[in-house]
Amino acid sequence: MLITNTSLVQFSSRDLRLQWELPLTSVAGVQGEQTGIRFASKYGKEDDKFIIIQNPSSREWFFDQVKGVVNAYNARRRLTR
Repeated sequence: MLITNTSLVQFSSRDLRLQWELPLTSVAGVQGEQTGIRFASKYGKEDDKFIIIQNPSSREWFFDQVKGVVNAYNARRRLTR
């Protein structure tokens, strides 16, 4: 998983192929679940993305990283409006 200041990108760990990309403009919410993290899409459940992170401490750490990027993105958007 790659987090940029404009999108979330999921790669296959075997061959580094792109599995999906979700622009932060499309994210309606981020939710920690028992086996991973769900990225809710503004365009409906069929466009939601999910990453599996079994280890609870790794899941919490990654969730905090995503939260920081999303908060910074939203702050930048509010400044440019």
